[in-house]
Amino acid sequence: MYWVILGYVALLILRPQEYVPALQGVPILFVWLALALLLCAFSARRVSSAPQFPYLVAFCILGPLTVGLAGWWGGVPIAFQGLATAGSLFVLAAIAFRSRIELRGLFIVLVAAGVVMTLHGHLQVRDGVGWTGLPLINQRITYAGIFNDPNDLGQLLVIGMAASICLFNTANRLGKLVIAAAFASLAYGIVLTDSRGALLAALIVVLCALAHRYGRIVATTAITLAVPGLLVTTRLAALTPKEESAGDRIDAWYAGIQMWLSNPLWGVGMGGFTDHHHLTAHNMVMLPMAETGLLGFVPWLGFVMLTGLMALHLWLQDREGRPGEALDELENEASRSVALIALAFAVTGFFLSRSYSPLLFLIGGLVAGRQVGVLDAAGKGAVPWPSLPSFPVVFMATAATMVGLWQLVKLLIWWGA
Repeated sequence: MYWVILGYVALLILRPQEYVPALQGVPILFVWLALALLLCAFSARRVSSAPQFPYLVAFCILGPLTVGLAGWWGGVPIAFQGLATAGSLFVLAAIAFRSRIELRGLFIVLVAAGVVMTLHGHLQVRDGVGWTGLPLINQRITYAGIFNDPNDLGQLLVIGMAASICLFNTANRLGKLVIAAAFASLAYGIVLTDSRGALLAALIVVLCALAHRYGRIVATTAITLAVPGLLVTTRLAALTPKEESAGDRIDAWYAGIQMWLSNPLWGVGMGGFTDHHHLTAHNMVMLPMAETGLLGFVPWLGFVMLTGLMALHLWLQDREGRPGEALDELENEASRSVALIALAFAVTGFFLSRSYSPLLFLIGGLVAGRQVGVLDAAGKGAVPWPSLPSFPVVFMATAATMVGLWQLVKLLIWWGA
């Protein structure tokens, strides 16, 4: 089962079915996913006790329902199929990737896939087109399928960078050299995407990793030395509300606020944002808020919020009185890498409309599965789950997020005026 799920993740990322002639038109991902889910059905491992699971199920039902409430009942099955396919990654990841060894296999896949994608991008820069047949987009590298946007590709590369940190810290001398080369390749790929969100996320991930291992002074010094070069060679310096691209995003956020205000209960329907504005939301939180209203946004934010809090718990798990205190450093390093991956996705997701992305549910499953792995390794007496907010707290947090985004957009409009 483990190898089948790992293979599915590799296919989902590398997407040979998009450009290999013999595989085009073959539903290889669907068949592989069906096989993986079938094997999970016979597994002794379960995910129903994960705190995020009820929120995921609720969103998979209520999210598509908003399409019908917005006026297109025929689109409900279509939306449900897409969301259920992406959401199934939560189940697969939570079942397959729990132990340090299981996570190591996934980390290798993420890093190797990122290196392959960077090589593809290098060929695009050199020859104008990669082996997928896809050209550069505005002089920025891209890839096939769900990574055909430079920003989405940058997000995956930052996730690979976070995974490489764990591999580096737990490898032997030769392994460290190989992983250091892979890390440099991923950094090169992020620069080629010229994605400001990915660059910012990469800096934050490296800062957190260095601060934990070497202290805040070393981390701050390293980032301080790196930032000037990035400001000169990339678009990171243009990350202000007055820059044209940033201004378009703020306009999209303002449109999202108006969509939500027009129907606070179920929004404009899942997938309906671009029916009301020429650009997508360019924000992972704004999109479900505008499209699904309270009906879908409450379970979506509950899933994301609980995943984030559990990732924080994994980062701090080796502190006194926590389950990870009794584990060795290799176990805790694996947990911290899962937390770094979640952080990488969260930072890049703030600038992307990937609220229903397979990567979101993959990372949610990683966090839930790793929490179980920590408790299994810690043995009896460990606290079953970290203390997490109840549904009333999640509901209040949803309302506060909606109001907070509204006020943030007003502030950014004033700043950019």
